[in-house]
Amino acid sequence: MNKVALVCSLFAAQIMLFAPPASASYKNSCKDIKVTFPGGGAIAISAKCRTKDGRWVDANYRGVCKAPSAVHNLDGKLVCQR
Repeated sequence: MNKVALVCSLFAAQIMLFAPPASASYKNSCKDIKVTFPGGGAIAISAKCRTKDGRWVDANYRGVCKAPSAVHNLDGKLVCQR
């Protein structure tokens, strides 16, 4: 395997490993998304999210939510829709 193919394969594996869940509603209005599971059923998400007026702001969510897909961007704030 050549070096370019190897680098591309490793990059693709990283994206698949660290990408947020595809069904999360915030994925279309946030970027630089990081999702972790700190334990106790909690989820921690940090990202830059777009507000209604188009600005990008730092947004964080940490807490127990039924699934990452239940987290939404509400005008630049990450909230769990229960």
